[in-house]
Amino acid sequence: MSYLTFLLLLHVVSAIVGFGATFSFGVLGPLAAKTGGPQAVGMLKGIVTIEKRLVYPAVVIQPVTGALLIFEEGLDSDFFGHYWLWAAIVLYAAAVYIALAVQTPTIEKMIELGESGQAETPEFEALGKRAGTFGPALGVMLMVIIYLMVVKPGG
Repeated sequence: MSYLTFLLLLHVVSAIVGFGATFSFGVLGPLAAKTGGPQAVGMLKGIVTIEKRLVYPAVVIQPVTGALLIFEEGLDSDFFGHYWLWAAIVLYAAAVYIALAVQTPTIEKMIELGESGQAETPEFEALGKRAGTFGPALGVMLMVIIYLMVVKPGG
């Protein structure tokens, strides 16, 4: 197996395992809202566990293997001429920021409130609405990144 093949395989597998799992959040989040109670808190804990065990490693592996692939494939020359690539990188950075700075703390705060018996409060409801807004936005961003990386429009 060549170095390029190894990097590409690691990059793709990491994306599938790390980010593919996040599509389950679109099912688990609304199900938690519908279910309520301790079961909902358990589902939210499941979301955070998936993030920490699968998504966080991918968040590290993706930029490292991505940068190595850029240099290995010679895309570093005329980098800004490959708009599909830098657009995907900018979207990726924005998605990671939203996920780590907004979405995960929102879910963790919901867990904290739910465990303390405050799942019926306006604060909990507001956090649920925030998670319900940013979650789908992250899914759309991920789909755009996948499109850019696979189709390489203009590339």
